[in-house]
Amino acid sequence: MLDRVIVMSKTQCGAAANQASSLPEDFVLVQILGDDEGEFPDLRCAREVLRLRFDDVHEDSPGLRRQAGIAHWPDHGLELTLKVMPGVVEKLRFPGLEHAREIVEFCRRAHECETPFALVVHCLAGASRSHAVALSVSEQLGIELERRAPGKGSPNPRLRRLLSRAWDEPAPC
Repeated sequence: MLDRVIVMSKTQCGAAANQASSLPEDFVLVQILGDDEGEFPDLRCAREVLRLRFDDVHEDSPGLRRQAGIAHWPDHGLELTLKVMPGVVEKLRFPGLEHAREIVEFCRRAHECETPFALVVHCLAGASRSHAVALSVSEQLGIELERRAPGKGSPNPRLRRLLSRAWDEPAPC
């Protein structure tokens, strides 16, 4: 069963891969990065790993609503291509309900185990996407949240909302 959730940055996770002493003895791992945020740190010592690719964006990201011109934001993993300036295009992948469901299913399955172990979650900075996951898991399962990432974090509001919705759905049989 999950006994705590630990939030880290990608850099901290990568450094931890070389110093096993900074990681829990037994843990599962959720890694979240955008397409342009590089490779996932290789943590082979994890019991199980869930890797997801989406950006740290939400409906109220500065200037996005106006530029995208979208009145209703769907819950699926929306992808937008925005013209940032002449000749520069940015592609954004929003977190979707399918991502939230994968995270919730992964955590439920891990929590069903009899032996206690930690859930380690990281995104690029350990401040928004991973913090949203950690808060959600901590609240839903009643387990301790440990922030190792710098700063206090600001959970991604879209991911928080989608995770809440996914936890409310019945667990698959």
